Amino acid sequence: MLFVVRAEARSPEWWTRVTTTLARHGYRTKFIAVFLNSPDANFTVA
Repeated sequence: MLFVVRAEARSPEWWTRVTTTLARHGYRTKFIAVFLNSPDANFTVA
């Protein structure tokens, strides 16, 4: 299954819980973040 979501709208902890829950039910997942509406500051190297 492939779907697009606003990755930046959820915390890393939330995504970890989702992938863990899916794995428990036998679903192997790959998470590839697609930032649809992320501020430029997220891509600035400090």
